[in-house]
Amino acid sequence: MFVAKSDSWLMRLVGWLIGDWFMTGFVTTLRLPFLRCRIYYPSGYPGPRLIPDWLLRHERHHFWQFAPWYGPMLVAWRYVTPGGRWKVERRAMLVDVRARRKTYTEVALLFRRLYRFPYPESWMPEVGEITHWLATHFNDPEQAW
Repeated sequence: MFVAKSDSWLMRLVGWLIGDWFMTGFVTTLRLPFLRCRIYYPSGYPGPRLIPDWLLRHERHHFWQFAPWYGPMLVAWRYVTPGGRWKVERRAMLVDVRARRKTYTEVALLFRRLYRFPYPESWMPEVGEITHWLATHFNDPEQAW
């Protein structure tokens, strides 16, 4: 199910807490316990049909992460632990590499730049660690984690 971030009280609250960039710059997949998974799109998209295919494939990985009954709790736990954000994003970021949209290094630098908030620098994996993981798992058939 697709929802405009501006139509969601939860997304507006998150945007108010962390900044307007969240509302205008990112597609966000989220499932709260006992509810259906939703893909929230920013105000920069006039509708979900204009979200690029590669980005939908990225978000589909998050959809699978939320699918099991424990998915919302596991994803939430990973978001608040050192290195956890990388564990949530890494399989989805392989989409960019496999589509030849970005190199391993470009994905690593993008991750460190876009996903650093609100984590201390010590919680972020190094560029070399990210590129090594991406190269190692490029042909890995595992999809969800």
